Amino acid sequence: KLNHWALLLPGKYEVSLNGSTQIVEIVPGQSLTVPTGEIEFLTPQPIKKEAYFKIAKRSLEIRVNDNYFIDFNTKYSFLVGTIKVQLPSSTLIHDFNILAEKPAQIQLKSVEIRRFCSNWDWSCKRGKQLYLFLKDEIYPFSKSSSGISTHYLGDQVSAALGGEEGIKYKIPKDNKSLVLYSFENQFQPTPLYDPQFLTELIRIEPKNPNMIGHSLDLNTLDPTFVTLFAGDYLLKVFQRNLSTGKRTTTSISFRSFDLSTLNPITIPTYVHEKSYVRWQKQMEKKINSKVSRKLY
Repeated sequence: KLNHWALLLPGKYEVSLNGSTQIVEIVPGQSLTVPTGEIEFLTPQPIKKEAYFKIAKRSLEIRVNDNYFIDFNTKYSFLVGTIKVQLPSSTLIHDFNILAEKPAQIQLKSVEIRRFCSNWDWSCKRGKQLYLFLKDEIYPFSKSSSGISTHYLGDQVSAALGGEEGIKYKIPKDNKSLVLYSFENQFQPTPLYDPQFLTELIRIEPKNPNMIGHSLDLNTLDPTFVTLFAGDYLLKVFQRNLSTGKRTTTSISFRSFDLSTLNPITIPTYVHEKSYVRWQKQMEKKINSKVSRKLY
């Protein structure tokens, strides 16, 4: 217990408090006071542990010194010195200096990805991964699910959706609790054949100044489903004139914002003759299959 005396024989002892440890030496005829300090990690919004567990399938706890776990929004005492803290879903380890009689309150930031799901459809809510990146880093330091708040520390952090890490949302430095919405968009190519033209690649680029990067290349023959943050985008189609070698770019504006994005966005594409013939045969099979099902 804190603020209690213990009678011990002279010698060296290891003192442990909430995962923090210290070696002390007791000298004959001398009393020793081991100083402690308090720290608390505050969240911008109240924690909903039950909902978090149903979505993330794990408990919501902060790891201290690798082997001790504490709760958010609760004061904990530690021995004076440095503790190492790891937030849920994060690979980053933060050092905090515990000072005697100087309680510390650490204000965390949060970001959440929301999808349009029914209240109790937990599989839908966690259906997309959220990645967090430090500035200029290639690999994310945090991986979590949509539908829950992901807590972090730092100013230069960006968010990306799993599978679409090429497009990042730069989280404002003054953010306390950010909610981003995501929508699934369908892109439907309409292949064409012209011996003079070829569509080399198609990709998505954000128009929102808070977003950077671009998507992976979309398929020029088959439909592609891409989940994007809500916002305005450009669908860029890069084509080449096979006769002159000249390259041109066509930009199509679209909005990933509401249920209207369920309607496919059509893209005229120029493909090689063999690809076009193969695509036509596939379309014929689909049409014949639909007709057969209706007849039976």
